[in-house]
Amino acid sequence: MNRLKGRESAALGLMVCLGILLGGVGTLQAEPFDAEIEDDVAESDANEASPSASPQAEGRRLRISAGPLLGVRSMRLEGDRSSIEHNAPFYIGAMIDLELRLHRFASFDGELGLRTDAGFGRTIGAFGHVELANRQTTMTFVSSKLSLERPLGQVWDLNVGMGMHATSFTVEPNRIYTGHRYIGPQFGVAARRWFDNRRLFVGAGVDALPVAWVNHSSESADAQSFGVRLDSEMGWTSGDSGWNVLLRYRFQRFRTQFPLASQGSRGALSEDNQHILFLSIGY
Repeated sequence: MNRLKGRESAALGLMVCLGILLGGVGTLQAEPFDAEIEDDVAESDANEASPSASPQAEGRRLRISAGPLLGVRSMRLEGDRSSIEHNAPFYIGAMIDLELRLHRFASFDGELGLRTDAGFGRTIGAFGHVELANRQTTMTFVSSKLSLERPLGQVWDLNVGMGMHATSFTVEPNRIYTGHRYIGPQFGVAARRWFDNRRLFVGAGVDALPVAWVNHSSESADAQSFGVRLDSEMGWTSGDSGWNVLLRYRFQRFRTQFPLASQGSRGALSEDNQHILFLSIGY
């Protein structure tokens, strides 16, 4: 009986020792596990706080898009002696647009960017004079603008910038009218209103063009000319991430004074209206 009690006591002691040992091992294993969780949480917090994890930092710096365009132009150059009209039907051509994001200012939620677009189109015939009816007209333009853009609330964007602009309408040789060419710096401000989750937009802007080189129906430039360009636009975009489709309509008016034009004793005033519709695909 004593032997049996001794064996039971020994077994009980062994079980107690084994329980203590297993409990100790469990404690030793739990501490590294808890430490590993704490490390993961700390690393996750550090990633969330890191600027490189923000959507703005991960955004693309360069966007390129291109596609076909369709344009219409109507121009009237008028002085106190005579006037010229050139109303061209549809120009068919293509356009490319490049947008480079240079810097983002976190202090006032603004972005500095450089945008360049260029395009061309051709048409045959014009209304306004019989001699221009079968003359081919070529339209080319290029514009590059450094601008500062910032949102005004949730649906408005404001853009202020400066750059260079060149637009040319060249008509095949004739005795009446051979074209307008505008080259000069531009200083402008524009605003845009967004709808439908920033997919549909309308906008308007004004550019002062202290024209550096302009001529009309002549190889010589009228260095004293000065112009203003008004433009408005509306469009739809499929989004701002990955591949996107943009459909845009733009109206712009060049109003330019030509002090040396032969159409008047004090020169002539030109009003040049352009409508451009283009579809582009970009990334």
